[in-house]
Amino acid sequence: MNIKYQIKNLRTKLKENYQFKTYLFSLFSIIITIIFAIYNIYLGIIYNTGWNISIAIYYGFLIIIRTYILYNENKLSKPNISEYKLNMQKKLYLKQCIMLFTIDILLIAPISIMVLGQKEVNYSTIPAISTAAYTTCKIILAIKNSLQAKKNNNLSIIMLRNINLKDSLVAILSLQYILIVTFESETDNNMLIVSCISTFCIWILLIIISIKTICKAIQINKTK
Repeated sequence: MNIKYQIKNLRTKLKENYQFKTYLFSLFSIIITIIFAIYNIYLGIIYNTGWNISIAIYYGFLIIIRTYILYNENKLSKPNISEYKLNMQKKLYLKQCIMLFTIDILLIAPISIMVLGQKEVNYSTIPAISTAAYTTCKIILAIKNSLQAKKNNNLSIIMLRNINLKDSLVAILSLQYILIVTFESETDNNMLIVSCISTFCIWILLIIISIKTICKAIQINKTK
């Protein structure tokens, strides 16, 4: 009976408490990202590709930021410091925005490997299929959750949704790289040029998102 009550209570929270749902799914997202990062490390070792190792490091930084957000949110949820929560969230939001911008700059390394250091890699179709499935799920969830996050004023939730959006964009880069090196014999120079252009555009989009969030964070911190 107790288990049934807990399951019912959890379902009610997921339906009615958007904040709780966001944090729960963020925790799940951290686990999935860890698995995907480890998988990329595995591919990097097996196929000797710098791209997979460097992109795994990028995902590692995303995991750190997500964990940092959830840790601070849990810390601020304690009743004795609830009155300071808003001011603390403002400061943490700016710090998290700067962290996110920094790792976007670090993304130059794997992008350079993709564009300049492409080499023949004998991937099987399994990495392509698994990355495609991961990317599809990430994009669908990121778009849906980003639209919902606009209705919420909690800065931690907004930041988590921004990270999910960036995660999905980087997943597109991963999928693009794996598809090109897997089916390299079937691609021509024009396709590679298109790949370079799309890679640059996605990276610029990531930078734009980071700059906008930093500007917003600075503006929020100026308001009292």
